[in-house]
Amino acid sequence: MTGVHAPSSKQVHVLVVLPSDKKRKRDAAVDGETAQDKKTINFDEFLENCPEKGSLPTEGDFLQLFEWNYQNCGEVKDIEAIGNIVGFTGSKFFVRKEVVCVLENLKIFKGIFDSGVFSKQFVLLGSPGTGKSCVLALLCFYVAVTTDQPVLWFRTVSGGRGERATRLFYKKKYYQWDGDDGEIYDCVYDEIKSRTKGFFWPCLDGFNQESLSSSHSRRVVDFTLLATSGQFDVKSEGFSLVTLCLMPYWNRADLKLLARAFEEPTEEDIANRYFASGGCLREFLNPDAREILQFALDKITTPEHARSLLTARGCTSNEQIDRLRMRGVADVSNPTYYVKPSKWKAVVNSLFVLRHLTSLMEPNFFEELIGLARGMKDDRLEGVALEGYFHALVRRGQPISIDYCTYDNVDRTIMNKKEWRTIMDKDKGSISCAPANKVKWSGDSIEHCVRIMEEWAVDLSIADYWIPADSLCETIDAVAKCKFPGEKDSRICFLQLTKAQKHKCDADILWRLAQPFVGNAKVCYIALLSLPDKEIRSDFRLKPAVISNPEVLEHIPLYVASYRLGSIESTSS
Repeated sequence: MTGVHAPSSKQVHVLVVLPSDKKRKRDAAVDGETAQDKKTINFDEFLENCPEKGSLPTEGDFLQLFEWNYQNCGEVKDIEAIGNIVGFTGSKFFVRKEVVCVLENLKIFKGIFDSGVFSKQFVLLGSPGTGKSCVLALLCFYVAVTTDQPVLWFRTVSGGRGERATRLFYKKKYYQWDGDDGEIYDCVYDEIKSRTKGFFWPCLDGFNQESLSSSHSRRVVDFTLLATSGQFDVKSEGFSLVTLCLMPYWNRADLKLLARAFEEPTEEDIANRYFASGGCLREFLNPDAREILQFALDKITTPEHARSLLTARGCTSNEQIDRLRMRGVADVSNPTYYVKPSKWKAVVNSLFVLRHLTSLMEPNFFEELIGLARGMKDDRLEGVALEGYFHALVRRGQPISIDYCTYDNVDRTIMNKKEWRTIMDKDKGSISCAPANKVKWSGDSIEHCVRIMEEWAVDLSIADYWIPADSLCETIDAVAKCKFPGEKDSRICFLQLTKAQKHKCDADILWRLAQPFVGNAKVCYIALLSLPDKEIRSDFRLKPAVISNPEVLEHIPLYVASYRLGSIESTSS
């Protein structure tokens, strides 16, 4: 070789050929893949380069998570430190009886804190928006902070707050990778499993059984805790050691307490929000809940779809079905029922949804819902189911007799029984609803409902029976045409359907709705009770007990009544 010295016998020369830029990049990619597959990455450096990281909170009410009991029900716990990290939980947590019962079942994991042996997987499931993800978040932080055991948490929630992310709680720090589709989760899973000899907490949020099988992640099936809104079949292959626990829907009393504690929604808006949301906290806090529910209702096109709302079965649109179907337990005070699927019940408790379903379903659908409500001892659900039953009867032309008497509208504390009973007997009798050939369901606000009344008052033939698509401050559930004895024309009757012994009546709302008819048709207000018992009618009181609005007193007779199936003639014979 010209200009190059030949090597001596004791020298070794190596010829190095520098690669092109393109080849260097390709080789680097191959090396990277090999490193990831063999888990030879520098994990500590990987954590150090995590885009979101920080110290785990060391103070907060969540540290007493397993000490909460029934005495804590109604309290608001400070979880701001958690909310600042994950976002979707908010800064406050409302303790309700159902959460205490779920935590009672989660205490099975307390023994694992010491033993390090996971013998079962735990699935917390329920209807969307009932608080499952928040409870899982509390548990993840509790375990990581109080036991110093690693927690790996993969969240993928469609349409919820704080979508897809992998979080690692490790050595008093948290690490978060947003938008992960499972690749980072798998990588971290394998490394943590190796470092801890398998003793760590892999937790999932938002996966249903189908997405567990189709996920990009290879490790998601090896979870310890899962929070899901989907259906879960423990008989499926690979899930025989799963414990299911239900997070039931919210009751109205707790939602009202929460609204007052959180100052959202306002006191004036609570009834209207609950009218749409039923037992779903997420929709109760969402001012646009009706649009979301209407989208789901549009998928309920057949009675078969609607009937699935009262079962554990799905239909062709499982996600939308589960938005409308609320799941509860037969006895909310019994923690053992929460882990026994045979004790779970599927119901519909949104009055907005139920009023829509009266156009699709026969009365027996609502009779079944009434039976479920009584079995669960849920008075409010029974009340809305009874209302739906009455609407369904009217829509299908069932003869209905209404036995009425005057509402005394006096302060009974200063009047003896004989006097107020005499007032109630002044005007009493039986009437029937006119055949409802034209039934309307409309009006998404008080103002809209008033405009509908104004149009109806001009042309009384445009409707026979009207169901508002608004709560109307819980004052009016329907407007019907009814024939009173000795009167040629039907009256326009504003109905409040109730099973309660006391019911709200906002006289100002009543007057706004009835005023357009004054001068064109006779009107009246009827508190229509579901039980045909004269004594129950006598004991019934409005809230307030004495209506003082002068326009109402002058133009709108007030009655309390009950109804029976059948025409007046057939029921009296």
